[in-house]
Amino acid sequence: MNSYEQKQADKKERYESRSESLKEKSSAMFKVGSDALKEIPFGQPMMPDHHSYKSDKAYRGRAVGKIEKSFEINDKAAHYARKAESVGKGGISSDDPDAVVKLKKKLGGLERMQVTMKSMNAQARKNKEEKPCPTWQLSNNNANIRTVTKRIKDLEDKKNMEVREEVVTDLYTMREDLEDNRILFIFEGKPEDEVRSILKSHGFRWSPNRSAWVRQLTANGRYSTNRVISKLDELSV
Repeated sequence: MNSYEQKQADKKERYESRSESLKEKSSAMFKVGSDALKEIPFGQPMMPDHHSYKSDKAYRGRAVGKIEKSFEINDKAAHYARKAESVGKGGISSDDPDAVVKLKKKLGGLERMQVTMKSMNAQARKNKEEKPCPTWQLSNNNANIRTVTKRIKDLEDKKNMEVREEVVTDLYTMREDLEDNRILFIFEGKPEDEVRSILKSHGFRWSPNRSAWVRQLTANGRYSTNRVISKLDELSV
């Protein structure tokens, strides 16, 4: 397991742990609310004219409120369970140090599929039978081959990429982290609304783990970085 795969496994474990913790909290709160309602004699109505009406109403309200809150917490537990289930299912990430190897393996499978489909169609034509693989299927697979081929080239080019020199101003520090595959903008404290708006509009997002505003280190990322630097420098004038 490489470093990226370990991070993914750790993330999945955190989501699962959070989900289980919320489920336990939900169950406990539901039990408290349900047990409180059980203390009310079956079928006992609320009596507006009785001196205990206000306290009875408040008691029932708290019990029902806990049950309703338990449902909300259970929904959150389900949310984190879904997030845990989705980890690692988003395809081959460019952050994965083994991405090129995995993409080449995927490319090999796609190319073999293309050859097989063409061979099957050729045999069908020879036998004057209907083609088993329609044209759109070959076109789609060929498009996937081109996409994966381009991703491999882009990632291999990135390995030879020269890291841009760090930019340091009174407002921010911008640096590139080739190993983390990220461009980072670092500020002392929380930046002003206008600064955050500029960063967000150019695809940068706050990363608590890195204590920086980041986006992937790509050609588009570098273009956006230049735009951000230009706009932030205008603010500093």
